[in-house]
Amino acid sequence: MSKDSKWISTIIAMVFLSIVIMIFPIAMDGISNALSTSQADAGVGVVNTGGSGTMTLSQRLYDDNVLLIASVTSSSGTDTPVASSYVGATDVLTVTGLSWAGTRTLTTTYIYSSTDDYAGLKDIMEATPLILWVIIIFGSGVVTIFAVRAKTKKG
Repeated sequence: MSKDSKWISTIIAMVFLSIVIMIFPIAMDGISNALSTSQADAGVGVVNTGGSGTMTLSQRLYDDNVLLIASVTSSSGTDTPVASSYVGATDVLTVTGLSWAGTRTLTTTYIYSSTDDYAGLKDIMEATPLILWVIIIFGSGVVTIFAVRAKTKKG
C-alpha cells in the first residue's frame, strides 16, 4: 500500500466520522418526534367552589408529567386556567385558576406517547441514543487502530 493511499483511507475515515457526528442530532430529533405527539382536547370542565376543576384527557399524558401540558384555555373570559395535577390511571387533569363554579369548555394542548400501543418500544427508543454513541465510539476506535496500523506498516 502506497503512502498516499494510506492518507486517503485516513481522510475518508475522518470524513465518515464527521458525517456521522453531524447526523446524530438529526437522529435524536427524529427519535424524540417518534416518541411523542401533541394533541388538543376540548371538553367540559366541571368547577367546584374552590376555583379548580377537572377534565378527562382522551390520551394518557406523556410520562404522566403535568409539565408537558402546553396550554389550557377556558370558554370563560374571567378564568386564568393552569394545569395543576394529573392522575394517569383515570386520565383526569385538574385545572386551577377558574373564577366561578359551574361548567365551561376547557381546551388543553398536551403531549402524549405515540408508542403506548407497542409494549417495550418506548424503552428501546429511549436507549437508542446510548446505543448510537457506543457504536460511534467503538467505530472511531476501530477506524483509528486500522489507520495507525496502516501508517506504521512497512511496505
